[in-house]
Amino acid sequence: MANKAQKLWRRIYNLLKLENYEIDFDTNPSRQGIIEPSDKIIYINPKWDILLTLIHECLHLLHPEWSEGMVEKKEKLVCESLSKDQWRHLFILMANSFRISIYNRPTVTKQ
Repeated sequence: MANKAQKLWRRIYNLLKLENYEIDFDTNPSRQGIIEPSDKIIYINPKWDILLTLIHECLHLLHPEWSEGMVEKKEKLVCESLSKDQWRHLFILMANSFRISIYNRPTVTKQ
């Protein structure tokens, strides 16, 4: 089982690192996350567990043919197999993939 989970983890990691997907927040209370494959954006509701949701949405991208139940089963399998370092890598990948809105870019003032 761990081998299958680690293979899925590597695919998720590569998807986020190499495929240039952006991540943005979506506060629609009716969902935890949603993907827009054509725009390469993963939307995550910050009111839920964002790392689990990210794994879940990546699994939908990697396996669009899977049912919701299958995605949830594989999400659990992956989450249970990740080491502390893998969780850290996922968090860093997520943070580096956040889309910066043109309206909410931080402004830098010279002092």
